[in-house]
Amino acid sequence: MIYITIFDDYFGLTPAKELKIMADRVYEVMMGDEPRPDEIGILRQMAQARKEWIINGMPQFWIDRVSMNFYEFIMYGMAEEIPFKQSETRVYPLLPHYLSFRKYSIGMWPYGDLIDPATNSVLPVHIYNHPIVQRCRELLSLIIVIQNDFASLKKELEIETESLNIIFILSHQYKLSYQEACTEAMRLHDAYGQELDDLHQSLPDFGEFQEVAYNHIYHIKLQISGCANWYYNSGTNRYEPKGFIVPQYGREGDDILIPHSIFVQK
Repeated sequence: MIYITIFDDYFGLTPAKELKIMADRVYEVMMGDEPRPDEIGILRQMAQARKEWIINGMPQFWIDRVSMNFYEFIMYGMAEEIPFKQSETRVYPLLPHYLSFRKYSIGMWPYGDLIDPATNSVLPVHIYNHPIVQRCRELLSLIIVIQNDFASLKKELEIETESLNIIFILSHQYKLSYQEACTEAMRLHDAYGQELDDLHQSLPDFGEFQEVAYNHIYHIKLQISGCANWYYNSGTNRYEPKGFIVPQYGREGDDILIPHSIFVQK
């Protein structure tokens, strides 16, 4: 999770052509190519992670899976955000458009893959590809998108050109106050959470892999609660006002009740 966050922070404002080059190189390294001595440390760290996965018994089909999901995190997610991030004025995507790329840029597809090495239990290809399992993984991404946007809200209110936050988008698209937009975002969050729970209780018969599939979805839920704990209880200043990250191509730059604050430990 920290690796994905660092990658996003560092390359978040990278021009599209350079980002495509990096995406291709990351994929090559994840699939087994060794980084050159002069290449960035992020690639060497990825190469080391791959070696550790293999030593711990992760099969090639899983390496293929996490490699492609990391590539899509960059190209379907980060790259699609570039026009909005580089705009000199606020340009708002429509909500369906936002969620279509934000569910990739939030990084939860490769993050979800890490359930398998963490539990020493790999989802077979036919179960991973099942529509219910895929929807559960998509719900992981959508829920964390909203969690992240709540956690980032007060910081992003101070960025004049920031538009990639579900609160801003709901407010703009439906003419809502920020408070009303928070309420609507929390409604969506809770609906996604209920859907995930319903699907977890409705898995089809996966035969000998039933327990593996059930346990995988259970750990998706743990990832959601773990991310909430990171945002609100870890002590990080990353999501506080003035807690800006300076990316490779970047620059430095209270009266809203945020419903997600229920996760903060008292």
